[in-house]
Amino acid sequence: MKKKRSIKAIKRDLDKAFSRFIRMRDADDSGLVRCVTCGREYHWRDGHAGHFIKRQYLATRYDPRNAHFQDAYCNTYRGGALVEYTLYMIKRYGQEVIDELMKAKHQTVRYTREDWETLLAKYS
Repeated sequence: MKKKRSIKAIKRDLDKAFSRFIRMRDADDSGLVRCVTCGREYHWRDGHAGHFIKRQYLATRYDPRNAHFQDAYCNTYRGGALVEYTLYMIKRYGQEVIDELMKAKHQTVRYTREDWETLLAKYS
């Protein structure tokens, strides 16, 4: 009998799949993409899926409106460059979406194994 994968392993794979999905979504046909906070151009493989609302909030962690291509410097060493990221979000989505995401981050979310697997399939 085959052992089921752990939820931890599914989450790890989901994070990788979601990151790849976001980075590829934001790239052009040649694979190039601009960092949403500094504007530098990179290949989609050479950056991060930076989250506007930090990943610790499960309710917004896998919302594609909450994640966009960021270079490693902006996402890591500049703490996500929140001022520039906020300006990008306002320009792209408007204040209403920001308000919706901010409200959603405080919601308690409990995923079942099936929920995790469905999300993984969606972004793989």
